[in-house]
Amino acid sequence: MKSVAYLCVLLALSFTACKKEVPTSEVVYSITETSAASPAYDIMFTNDHAGGQMVTQYSTPTYSSGKITLKQGQYISFTVGCTQPVFTLNCNIFINGNLWKNASFSSNGPVTLSGNIPVE
Repeated sequence: MKSVAYLCVLLALSFTACKKEVPTSEVVYSITETSAASPAYDIMFTNDHAGGQMVTQYSTPTYSSGKITLKQGQYISFTVGCTQPVFTLNCNIFINGNLWKNASFSSNGPVTLSGNIPVE
């Protein structure tokens, strides 16, 4: 009887010691400037677990953050601002290669795209 009790305790401990891995997604923030002007713009992207990153006075017609691995369900935010009078910026968030959110703006902004990374 004692051996059955020990076996039950051992099984219970082995199952409680298992840590469930939280699934991740690849996130890419991108911007395309489509007007004739080449304005300088500010970029900030953040997430609720690891802080964020800011790029200021970026003036190349395209920007890509590269792939960033984040946990599914995590809250993310992508803000782009420009103070120049004439411009058109298309802002996108891709998750696992698929367009998740986008916005286009032609004013002084800023524009923010945000939400929780979908859980698959």
